[in-house]
Amino acid sequence: QTFPSVLAPATALLHIDCDFYEPVRMTLEKFFPSMPPGGFVVLNDYGIYRGARAATDEFFERNGIDVELVAIDPTAAFFQKPGNGFSGLPVAGHFPGFPGAVA
Repeated sequence: QTFPSVLAPATALLHIDCDFYEPVRMTLEKFFPSMPPGGFVVLNDYGIYRGARAATDEFFERNGIDVELVAIDPTAAFFQKPGNGFSGLPVAGHFPGFPGAVA
C-alpha cells in the first residue's frame, strides 16, 4: 500500500527479488526511470518464475527497451540500462540460458 508513494532515488544497481508479476512490474516502473544510463538491473527470478519474466518482458515491450539479458545462473539474469555512459561494455562469461519457468 505504501509502495506507490515511495520517491525513487537515483539508483545505479537495482536488484529485484520479488518473484511475482505485480511486484516486479511495480519495481521496474518505480525505479528504472531514476537509473542513469549504464546502471545495472539484476532480476533474481527471471529464469524461474513466469510472473517475473512476464512483467520484465512486458516492461521492455511497453517502453521500447532493447537490452541483452545476461543469465547469471538458471534463475537470475541482469542487464545494463542503455544510453550514454558505460552501457554496452563486454561482460564476462555467463550461464547459457534458463531452464524454464516453474510458477
